[in-house]
Amino acid sequence: MKKILKGTLTSLLLVSLATPGFAENRKGAATVSPFVGGYVLDKDQHEESRPIFGLRAGYNFTQNIGAEAMFGYSLTETKLGYGSKETDMYRYGVDLLYHFMPDSNFVPFIAVGGGGTNFNTPNTPSAKSHYAGLVDYGGGVKYSVTPDIALRGDVRHVILVHDLGDNNFEYSAGLTFQFGGERKAVAALVEPAAPAAPIAPAAPVAPADTTPPTVTFTSPVNGAPAAPVSQNVSAAFSEPMDSATITAATFTLKQGKTPVSGRVTSSASNAIFTPARNLEKGKVYTATVTTGAKDLAGNALKHDYVWKFTAFAEPRVIGCLTTLGNSHFEFNSVEISRDGKTVLDNNALILKNDPKMMIRIAGYTSAAGSDEYNQKLSERRAQSVKDYLVKTGGIDADRISTIGYGEKNPAQREANPSDKLSAAALANMRVVVEIVE
Repeated sequence: MKKILKGTLTSLLLVSLATPGFAENRKGAATVSPFVGGYVLDKDQHEESRPIFGLRAGYNFTQNIGAEAMFGYSLTETKLGYGSKETDMYRYGVDLLYHFMPDSNFVPFIAVGGGGTNFNTPNTPSAKSHYAGLVDYGGGVKYSVTPDIALRGDVRHVILVHDLGDNNFEYSAGLTFQFGGERKAVAALVEPAAPAAPIAPAAPVAPADTTPPTVTFTSPVNGAPAAPVSQNVSAAFSEPMDSATITAATFTLKQGKTPVSGRVTSSASNAIFTPARNLEKGKVYTATVTTGAKDLAGNALKHDYVWKFTAFAEPRVIGCLTTLGNSHFEFNSVEISRDGKTVLDNNALILKNDPKMMIRIAGYTSAAGSDEYNQKLSERRAQSVKDYLVKTGGIDADRISTIGYGEKNPAQREANPSDKLSAAALANMRVVVEIVE
């Protein structure tokens, strides 16, 4: 066996020196790895350490991760009071492998797995055959000598879990053959051609833009319950648009089925519809940007973009009943805090004492967050205040209107919109209870 091992290793060394290396630890490849080596048994097992040979078969799920099953055989001897007896040892299991540097010729790897060993001493009644489960870990290296063949060496620490933790050691050398998988493109080796006259390099060609634009924000937002009757309607796109395609035919506004006349303008990634006259209070309007709107590369919207809102007449504000700051709400929430409820309880008493007083509740936010999120949050906080005055304060809902301004109309300019705790941001996060005519 020593001569066989010596001859095999010598042959593998000559192949590696005579053949250029190829990095080919391929994803999706099946592998077969014959091997020879040695198996060192724990002294408590009373068996001699002998050569082992066998076969591994595996599959590479990725360039880095693979799994393989193995089967090995070793002819050892058992010595336990009745003399030496030849014993067949069968070693088998499954390992999970992780390969490092899979794009290089020299690929180290680690392995962990489990399996079992069977010891069989034939024709010897006093030496019982037995099985021992095992776990193993270790590693090895592969060196590619062709796209489909690699030299390989492995070492494993083997722990027999059914034999009170006996520790064995396994080492082997062999070859790995790969079949199938995703091959790398390898440039063909050709004889150098005669030098030609220099040619000016062609200008690089940018990849064609084939991504359709999208509508990222609208004003009023979809479902807005109270958009000012004098408000323009606008849409923002994900990229600059071809202004020639943003027209009254591709950006429309309707009240029911009746088209609203107006003027359409655009700049870069924004489009604005300016109605010819004020919208009608209490009416629902539908805005549409059609697939006729295109970006600068000629890509059209994938689908018509449609949103709706309700118009209302801006009331005349004649006073302020109270202002709820951000501290009067739970953090990033529409739920009113205990202090906020105390303020509103006092407002409810004032409203009961003056039954003719009409109020509007206006919500505002800081500049942090998206426009659409801030708009929704301001509307929801204003509605939460109205709900409390109606349900808890006993105020007639017809005396109260609500509106959300989002981050528009700030009380203070925010130098750093990302700072949610700045003095300006806290001043802008508010709900104002206004007295209106």
